Amino acid sequence: MNRVKAFVQKIWTYDLVHTAVYSIVLELIVECFNRRGIMGLAFPFMHPIIFIYNTLIIMTSMALALFFRRRMFVYSVVSVFWIGLALTNFIILSSRKTPFTAMDFYLIKDAIKVAGLYVSVIQIILIALLVIAVIALLDVVTALGALLGHNYSLFLGFKGGKGVATALGLLIFMMPKVAVASFGIWLVCVLLTRYVSLGSIMAAIFTPPLAWYLGYPSAYVIFSVVAAFFVVLRHKENIHRLLTGTESKIKPGNAKDLQK
Repeated sequence: MNRVKAFVQKIWTYDLVHTAVYSIVLELIVECFNRRGIMGLAFPFMHPIIFIYNTLIIMTSMALALFFRRRMFVYSVVSVFWIGLALTNFIILSSRKTPFTAMDFYLIKDAIKVAGLYVSVIQIILIALLVIAVIALLDVVTALGALLGHNYSLFLGFKGGKGVATALGLLIFMMPKVAVASFGIWLVCVLLTRYVSLGSIMAAIFTPPLAWYLGYPSAYVIFSVVAAFFVVLRHKENIHRLLTGTESKIKPGNAKDLQK
């Protein structure tokens, strides 16, 4: 069993496996839209050849992420594209029997011409800028979702961890310089006071000003503020114990205290 687990962990480190797994999951989501329900999950068993063919098409587009450093961002953009097509198909199938096809693109051209009679050029530009802004914020929204999903897990009755390790992992991906500085603050604070919780709180508090000082985008700075807020919020019991002097300290040689 341990060999199987080690093999799976080794395979999972390959980016191509990540891409394949994401593609399969995305294809299942698309089929659920196309079948207008969870019956789409049975599609691989009903039409395995078509399912493999569709998955390979999605995987080809997902493979673009392998050429970029911010791969999760590319995964998100590609996923939005495919889910958008699936949602379009879902809406079309609600009013007709034939799915979305290439011929519908000609209808889109006609729709754009008609829209020009009712929408000004400035409004079209504003809509385009809004779409671009939404795409640009996808990584921030995804990161925030990961943090909230850890802190308030749906599967645990909206309970979860304190988000410190998750926030650090997201910072490494989004703002590596801030991640290093925040970890340094945590480490120094823990070494001086032997309070892990105090180190986590101080690192969270200093993260937003570090993100601003190091010149990261405003969206990232806002994310750091939100992330810091939730990390501190999850430590409210620790703050109470710190104020009352009942918070536990790290004991020499006891690594279990790092989990508190």
